Amino acid sequence: MILALQTIVSRNISPFHAVVLSITEVHGGHVWNVVPAEAGFQGTVRFFDQDDERLVHRRFVAEVEHTAEAYGIAADVDWDCIQVPLVGDEELSEAVAADVPSYGALKPIHPSMAGEDFVEFSGCGARLVFAFIGSNGEPGCADWHSPHFVGVDGAIGPAVDFYVNASLRVLAELR
Repeated sequence: MILALQTIVSRNISPFHAVVLSITEVHGGHVWNVVPAEAGFQGTVRFFDQDDERLVHRRFVAEVEHTAEAYGIAADVDWDCIQVPLVGDEELSEAVAADVPSYGALKPIHPSMAGEDFVEFSGCGARLVFAFIGSNGEPGCADWHSPHFVGVDGAIGPAVDFYVNASLRVLAELR
């Protein structure tokens, strides 16, 4: 079932769209010598386009149901679309970015598949500005979700500057 699910993106999503489907947890049984009565798995789907999420969801349910039927087992899919893509407000982001050179270095960022609950504010009608603040920018360094990540103390001051200045700019723009 898990192997079949891994073909959803490659066989159903346009190669010009960024979508990731990852099975990240597998659970089944508690002892080595007994076939478990139940097993399960969890994962995540990352996407930028809601239509892609709907297509992946539809194909995911079909793959699980058909694979279960082929093996004579029962399967349930609990699909929670926990996060929609986080898209920053273009005008506010440009206003905040315009101030950055006065206290820090601004580097272009690329769209990210990072899971971020900050997007929940968009459901309240909030205009969002999101930024990555470098704190371990050495080439080949560990990413922020790695147990080997090391935050650089020198990033604390610029991060504080960013948050203070960005907050003041957003407040000024929203008046």
